Amino acid sequence: MALVVPGNHSNITPPPPPQNPPTIEDVGRARLYETNMNFLHLQRGTLANVPTDAECGEVTRYALAVVVQNAPADAAPAWFNGALQVALQPILHEVQGLRNDVQDLRNGVQDLRNDVQGLCKGVQGLRNDVDHV
Repeated sequence: MALVVPGNHSNITPPPPPQNPPTIEDVGRARLYETNMNFLHLQRGTLANVPTDAECGEVTRYALAVVVQNAPADAAPAWFNGALQVALQPILHEVQGLRNDVQDLRNGVQDLRNDVQGLCKGVQGLRNDVDHV
């Protein structure tokens, strides 16, 4: 969003409109404008045409918006990814061990099923033998 430089009635020259996104030079100009407005505002009672509280507030809001729009995007510090990998390595190792254990259990259950099926066939065979006797 393009920022609009607020004006004033105190004859303080506002900076040119900032680029989109604002550059670091735009940040400097916005902060200088804010400083000039606030400095002149402090002279009320001794000078005519001092900026109003509202004008100073608008200029401060503008300067902060320029700073925010110039700030880099949120990102993890450079060291974070490597540290995260190191911290996760033991957990990933444990998870792989658990996966292996689950697979061993599945294999054991399948072996038991096969044994039960074999026993059922054996029992059926015994029943058939008893029926023939």
